Amino acid sequence: MVVIADLAYGVRELKVEVGDSVIWSNSDEARHTVTSVSGSELASELFGQGERFSHTFATPGAYAYFCELHPDMKATVIVSAAPPPPPPVSPTSTPSIRRPAPDQLATSAVPPPAPVEVAAAPAPAAGVAAVTVTDTTLDPLLLVFAVACAASVAALLGLVSGARRRGPPSGSPPP
Repeated sequence: MVVIADLAYGVRELKVEVGDSVIWSNSDEARHTVTSVSGSELASELFGQGERFSHTFATPGAYAYFCELHPDMKATVIVSAAPPPPPPVSPTSTPSIRRPAPDQLATSAVPPPAPVEVAAAPAPAAGVAAVTVTDTTLDPLLLVFAVACAASVAALLGLVSGARRRGPPSGSPPP
């Protein structure tokens, strides 16, 4: 935005790109114009305090302008061509994810988990084997299997307990 104040354009040289709009805003008590020095690219009507004039530039070039009522008021808008759009991404430049070969997995830089010691565990009861935990990782498939088993057992218990509450089906001999 170019603010007009104290009988001067606030920006003496403004750089924009093709397609940009420039707004001139009059803060002076005097009325002003924005008029091309040569050509007719810029040709505003008189506009007073608080009023604005806007123009969109479609062609690169330098556009010198002045105020018809105050010829000493001069400035220039320099319009450059818009930058070209970025090149499209070709399929060959797309990064790919390479999975390591199975023999490379064994030589991974990640160390195996350290064994976990259970401190102050009570002695096992007679006939019960002691268990030492050496691996803290849990196989996700094992976890899914355990949840599925627990859900199945809960469903069966619900069916059995519901059957006991209802009693024998009607028409069947008593036990």
